[in-house]
Amino acid sequence: MTAIFDMDGVLIDTVSRHWNAYNEILEEMYGVRVDDTEIANLIGMSLPEQLPILKKKFNIKIDADKFVPLANERKEQAMDGIEPKPGVVKLLRSLKDQGIKSGVGTSTSRITAIERLKNIGIYDCFSVVIGEEDVTHHKPDPEVYNLVAQKLDADPKATVVFEDAPSGIEAAISAGMKSVGICTTYTTREKLSRADLVVNSLEEVTLETIQKLLKRK
Repeated sequence: MTAIFDMDGVLIDTVSRHWNAYNEILEEMYGVRVDDTEIANLIGMSLPEQLPILKKKFNIKIDADKFVPLANERKEQAMDGIEPKPGVVKLLRSLKDQGIKSGVGTSTSRITAIERLKNIGIYDCFSVVIGEEDVTHHKPDPEVYNLVAQKLDADPKATVVFEDAPSGIEAAISAGMKSVGICTTYTTREKLSRADLVVNSLEEVTLETIQKLLKRK
């Protein structure tokens, strides 16, 4: 058994903080703001992937060379005081105690992901962290989860992916892995319906839950 986790929205509630930062800049520079409905459609993408969509939606010319560094600076400032989401620490510790390997596959840069995981005290629970710079194709392409599984020497059929984004669920399916969808402010049960199991938080997930999921055909 192996567990692979997306980070933003699954392990830590960063999405709303990120978009508060992005919207501040969008309003300052272009006079536009992305609402929650549109944010929901962008969950799971990296910022460079999101910018072309925003350019088209608002018919604006976003200077990525200026926007991305400023956005990264603002969103890091917004991370002050962030903690693991409910149920995260208990589940990760139980996996580690049982000798079950866990990894992270995220659209955030690896360096940033490792720093955040260290800051919230759960980095030691993971054997592998794969970030956006480690892959050529991003979710819903399965490359990120295939790479994490490869690094962990894991059997995809014995692997469960924890995701909050439809694109991440599709990546897990394409990788031949089971998936657990975690509902958030932006992703409902309906949006995550392709997952093998949908929960409101990781508080609902135990080792027994994962074992039963892996036995399903």
